[in-house]
Amino acid sequence: MNHDLYKALLNSQYLSTKELLRISSKKILIIGAGGICHPFITYACSSGFKEFTIVDNDVIEESNLSRQYLFSRADLGKNKVNVLNQRLNQTYPNLKIDAVCMRADEKFLFDAAQEHDFIIDCSDNFLTRYQISDVSKELKIPLIMGFGGKDQGQVFFTSNQSSSPCYECIFPRDDFQESEISCQTAGIVPLLLGMVGSYMNMILLNYTLRKIEPKFLTVFNLGDNGVRQISVNQDPNCANCFKK
Repeated sequence: MNHDLYKALLNSQYLSTKELLRISSKKILIIGAGGICHPFITYACSSGFKEFTIVDNDVIEESNLSRQYLFSRADLGKNKVNVLNQRLNQTYPNLKIDAVCMRADEKFLFDAAQEHDFIIDCSDNFLTRYQISDVSKELKIPLIMGFGGKDQGQVFFTSNQSSSPCYECIFPRDDFQESEISCQTAGIVPLLLGMVGSYMNMILLNYTLRKIEPKFLTVFNLGDNGVRQISVNQDPNCANCFKK
């Protein structure tokens, strides 16, 4: 590992060289290469994580550029995951990125998740989120989820232990699964995606180093400059946590 890239991080004394090496061994599965993925993976790389699988089937459009800042006009029409792979390796040449250009389905998620230490949900639709939640719960893989719309961003973490809540404990699928709301359709203030992605990386770093587990949903509200943390417990009626 090139320690010069991480000199400022090591000088902060937040982590040791030994801990940096431990971070670099973790394998991260990222679903979605859009506006939340960009700040997340930027700071994950700068924190020492270096093994990623990024899954997305989209190509880059002009409307993406205001919130997906690792892309440029020269990238229009190209596959997002391939451009991210190329762009990040220009700064961090020791990265190991598997760029998968497809829409993740439940079978792919189940197979891929078993080879990773964390799942990072940067997707933009409810159906994929429920599939990710189901798979991570079944395999007991820690999951960090980020989502945003209009003037609000949200982050949820679960370690997926037996007593841990899941995404469906907060958002029952019968109420949300058929919704087609996305950043593009609902609209989003781009800076919220930066806050969400950065906060997701903070959770990843702290859980990897110290097993600090936030047991709440974090909500960023642009309108009142507010940050709320809402305690989350298992819902006894959750079909995912209490399968019959």
